[in-house]
Amino acid sequence: MGKYSTAGRDGGSLDQVQVRNWLGYGIHKAAITGFEIKIAQTGTEQVCLNFETPKIEKEGFKADQKAVRGGKTAFKMAFGPYQKTEEQEAEFLNKIDLVAQKLGLKKEVDAISADSLVEYMTEFVAVVKMQDAYWKFIGKEYQNSKGEIKVFSEVARFGFIKSIDEIKEIILDEHGEIKELRPVDKSATIMKFDINYKHDFVKLIVSQDAASNMSNVANNSGSGDPLWGGGVVDTTDEEGEGGNDDLPF
Repeated sequence: MGKYSTAGRDGGSLDQVQVRNWLGYGIHKAAITGFEIKIAQTGTEQVCLNFETPKIEKEGFKADQKAVRGGKTAFKMAFGPYQKTEEQEAEFLNKIDLVAQKLGLKKEVDAISADSLVEYMTEFVAVVKMQDAYWKFIGKEYQNSKGEIKVFSEVARFGFIKSIDEIKEIILDEHGEIKELRPVDKSATIMKFDINYKHDFVKLIVSQDAASNMSNVANNSGSGDPLWGGGVVDTTDEEGEGGNDDLPF
């Protein structure tokens, strides 16, 4: 048989709508599945979390090979700032404490004590792993080495987690994504995501010359679409890049 032949092939799969298998910015029901420590050149550390949604049974969806339970995944989501000051360490631990409260695991997490960040996170993840909650991830544009504008996602700094039990109503947008979570307690904070809100999606401000250059790069490469993906950009030279230190809130 010649090199080019359709015998034995099935092109029917190309007629299906493909569903992305990774989490981007927005609000998602997900659980922590693991962690990584990101270290800047100066030696300071930042915690990144891995997440996965409940199992997805939808035509066109194929889970990532690293998925634990067949859901959408996100890896290296920055969680809190680089920890080079006592204030930043306190912010990180306050975020951990809020997660423990929302998951109903305050007592178990309070019992964890360690002298190293890796040791602490290993014990913490062992306690909270695969416990679902609603998480808010913000999007942030950056310019890569080719001059293209891409997007990465990270855990929001404030109002980033809601327990399953405290949500009464889920409001979806026209694409079927969660845009608002309304709590049972009317006095509680409503979790929202709005791509046009500067703290939910941080746009990169570039000069006209830079914008023109990026447009040329996109035209020459044949692709100007941003990457709507999860994770932290691994181009860190100093603390702040890829973390929360440089966000305007």
